[in-house]
Amino acid sequence: MPRYFTYRSLEELQREAQRLGTGIWFEADRARLAGGIGFDAIDLKMCHGYLIDELLAAHLREGPYDGPLENRTRLVRNALARIREATGGGLLLASA
Repeated sequence: MPRYFTYRSLEELQREAQRLGTGIWFEADRARLAGGIGFDAIDLKMCHGYLIDELLAAHLREGPYDGPLENRTRLVRNALARIREATGGGLLLASA
């Protein structure tokens, strides 16, 4: 049965993704590697059922990733900041 994400479950997901080396938390490393081998751009998947899409959708719960647009975009903004820092802002960032 579907259930709402909680802040705690998101933190658990982040820890598990970091352990496995997957997810948006590693996009900065991937972007740095892509730029290093000559790519000009990267595409961040944020649509149709991906975690980012779920967090951007309007929800009625309250927490650091819910409610106002500023909260719902927090994970994306943090990921983009890490990517810009890792690449020196030299890559075009696209999203689908």
